Amino acid sequence: MTAVELQQLDREELHRLARESAGLTVRSRLILGRCLLAIQRSQSYYERGACSVYHFALLELQIPQREAYQSILVARRLEVLPGLTQAALTGKVSWSALEIIISRATPDNESTWLEMAQTLTIKRLARLARQAAEAEGEAEKVELKVQLSPEEMAMLQQVLRDLSSQVGRRLSMRECLECLCCERLFGSPFPEENEKQRLREEVRRDVAAQKEPIQAPWAAAAAEEEDCPGQPDVQLVKAIPRKEWENGRLSFNPQSRQVTPAQRQEILRRDGYQCAVPDCPHILWLHIHHVVYWSDGGVTVPENLLTVCGKCHRLIHAGVIRVSQDDGRGLIWTDREGRELARKIYEEPADWWAADELDGGPWIEDEGNDPDLLESSRDRPGARTRGQTNPCLSGFLAWR
Repeated sequence: MTAVELQQLDREELHRLARESAGLTVRSRLILGRCLLAIQRSQSYYERGACSVYHFALLELQIPQREAYQSILVARRLEVLPGLTQAALTGKVSWSALEIIISRATPDNESTWLEMAQTLTIKRLARLARQAAEAEGEAEKVELKVQLSPEEMAMLQQVLRDLSSQVGRRLSMRECLECLCCERLFGSPFPEENEKQRLREEVRRDVAAQKEPIQAPWAAAAAEEEDCPGQPDVQLVKAIPRKEWENGRLSFNPQSRQVTPAQRQEILRRDGYQCAVPDCPHILWLHIHHVVYWSDGGVTVPENLLTVCGKCHRLIHAGVIRVSQDDGRGLIWTDREGRELARKIYEEPADWWAADELDGGPWIEDEGNDPDLLESSRDRPGARTRGQTNPCLSGFLAWR
C-alpha cells in the first residue's frame, strides 16, 4: 500500500494502522533479539562462518552491530521481567521506552517502570531513568557522536594542532571542543578565567535545572510582591527561589505583555531549552507562551509562562493544540478533539496481538504448530489464521 493510497484512508483508520504497525515493530525487534541471543548462546554462528553473533547479524541479516547489541540486551534482561515482556509482546510499550528503562527495571519495580513507560513521554522517561541512575551512585555521562567527512576531520585535526601549539601541550578533543565554544561565546579560545567561571556557573544552573525531579513548574509557587520603582501602582512579582538554579533577583511585572531577556532565559532554563509540547523535538526558534492568554487576563508570571516552538505556538493559537491548567495534574495538552497528547500510542494495543508469547502475531500459522496450542489460539478472541489477516493490515502487508 503506497503512501498515496494510505492518504485516501479515513484519518482514524490511518492513525490506527500507524499504531498497529508500531506495535508490530516492537514485537519483531524482541523476537529478533531472542533469536540472536539463542544463536549467541549456542555459538551456531560458527556454522555460517561468522566469528561472533554480531558478525553473523551483519553478514546474514544486514543488521548493524549496535542494533543487534540493543536487541540482544533487551531480550536478555526481559527474561526476568515477565510484566514488561508481556507489555512489549502486546504492543503496550514502545521499543524506545524499553531501551530506556531496561537497565533500571527489576522484578521488584518493573510494574512501576511499566506504568511510567505507558504514561510519560520519552523525554520525561529518560530524565527519570537518569535520576534513578544518579540515585544509585552512577555518574552521569553524555556521549557525543559526530559523523564527519575526511575533509572535515582533517580540518578539525588542524584546529586541534593549532590550539595545542598555543598552550604547549596536546589537547584532547574534549578540550578542543571547549576552546571552540569559548571562541564563539567570548571571541577567544582562551578567555579570562572570570569569564570562563561565569560561563560555567550558567551551565551549572542549566544542568541543575534539567536534573530536577519531574513536576509541574507552573504549580503554585511561593512569591512576594514589591513596588516598582517610580511606578507605585505597579506591583512586581518576585518568586521566592526554591531551587539552587533559580535566580532570586529576578522580578516579573504581571501587567507586562512581553518578558525581558533575563526572564526569557529563566523560563527557557526551567523548560530545558526545548518545546514543552509533549514529544515535540524542536529546540530552536523558541517562544514564550502565556498558558492563559494575555488578552484573556493572563498575567506574565512564571506559573503562566512556558516554552513552545514557533510552529507549536501557531498551532496553539489556531486551536489545533490546546493547553490548560489543572491544579492536580499541572498542564493538560490535548488536540482539537480533546484527546490528550501525552498519552502513549501504545495505550490502545492492537486487538490482533496474541496474548501468549510466540504463538501468534498478525496471523497464526496453520502448519507446524502444536495442535493443542493452535486450537487454543483459534478460540482466543481476535485470533486469525493465515487467511484471516487483519483487514487494516492486509494492504499494508501485501508488499512485504
